[in-house]
Amino acid sequence: MNLHPHSYFTKSLKKIMVCIFLFGTTTAAAQLIDIGQNKKIYLECQGSGSPTVVFVSGRGNSSDIWKTTETSNPKLNVFEQVAKFTHVCAYDRPGTFSFTDQDTAVPGRSTPNTRSVTPKDGVDDLHAALTAAKV
Repeated sequence: MNLHPHSYFTKSLKKIMVCIFLFGTTTAAAQLIDIGQNKKIYLECQGSGSPTVVFVSGRGNSSDIWKTTETSNPKLNVFEQVAKFTHVCAYDRPGTFSFTDQDTAVPGRSTPNTRSVTPKDGVDDLHAALTAAKV
């Protein structure tokens, strides 16, 4: 068995994604989801149908990155475009941030981490948030 953290993360995320794709839901809400251990995860969902697509932001980006648009091309709002044909969710991983128009960093809406986080912790948080939100 490969115990490399990225391998574990990839396999675990694939399992979560399989579950998500099998069970479509309908929601249109943005909320802080209590996942226990004094942690809350910001989760926003929109659209309806199956499969449910979950956007995971890279680097330190919050879920807002999926709703970024340019005035010259509003179709760049990936979140809203995908919500037109299926159920879609995006979430703020703890420790993420977004930027204002003045390039000021704004902390994400999820409870910040108080310790180092492993890929498994990230998968566990996502799984707990999706389960608690009944996605």
